[in-house]
Amino acid sequence: MEEQRELQRSKFNITVILYETAALVFSLKIHLKLNF
Repeated sequence: MEEQRELQRSKFNITVILYETAALVFSLKIHLKLNF
């Protein structure tokens, strides 16, 4: 039962990291578009 919770937490962390990375890339693209 404990392992299941750990697995869910690590999946959640990975999802958050992916989401933040995507947001960072997206804001960088907008920033570059505004500059050029």
